[in-house]
Amino acid sequence: MKKVFLDTNVVIDLLDKREPFYREAVSLFTLAYNKKITLYISALTFATASYLLRKHGKTEMRLLLDNLRKLSKITAIGEKEIDDALASTFDDYEDALQYYSALHK
Repeated sequence: MKKVFLDTNVVIDLLDKREPFYREAVSLFTLAYNKKITLYISALTFATASYLLRKHGKTEMRLLLDNLRKLSKITAIGEKEIDDALASTFDDYEDALQYYSALHK
């Protein structure tokens, strides 16, 4: 089965119904729901998503994140990923964290 690592922006596109990429995000999650692909999301994405989705209220935010969790596998960010991101040449540190989280899953 194909493995797909999702950036935080794709997750937010789905959960916040953000255009213009909402439909594409729905397509990816539909494939995961139908067991056509396996989705991977970093733990950092859950933290960022919870912060951005708080405007929906605590109950809805938790429901959205719970559904997200059911459709995805979580990659960790620990010392190794942080060290690798710090030593990387990425211009965006958050992108580096996501990258190394995906690599070290």
